[in-house]
Amino acid sequence: VVLIAAAGIDVAPLRSSILLLAGLAGLALFFRIDAARPRSRLFPARLFSWRTPVGCGMTMVAAFSVATCTFGLYGPLLLTSLHLAGLATLTHTPNPMGFLTSILQRPANERAYVVIPVGYPSPDATVPAITKKPLSEIMVRFE
Repeated sequence: VVLIAAAGIDVAPLRSSILLLAGLAGLALFFRIDAARPRSRLFPARLFSWRTPVGCGMTMVAAFSVATCTFGLYGPLLLTSLHLAGLATLTHTPNPMGFLTSILQRPANERAYVVIPVGYPSPDATVPAITKKPLSEIMVRFE
């Protein structure tokens, strides 16, 4: 798992691919060793088999965990990928967002959280020079 996570930290195609493959091989080896020891198994047999109740449950847990992940998890990955592709992005969270539900004709239970316009930047585009406040202005010290 650590190797798979390391593959996504500093993405370099060759290094990331090797780390990802090594991590997946390690997981496969872990599951194989676990299956070879029936008395001290960590996982039940046929963990993701749809023919067993446990397998159906594990498949649902895996599917729900991917489907219900918030933008906070996938958003930075999306924005970084767009930036590396040479596209400009702007995250905007208008308040209230309810108008998008009616414009896009979505059900009431679906809510937008962020609007991300994406496109190629103008050749003469400039970025404002915004400075951060010094730490002494924003830090509150409790003793």
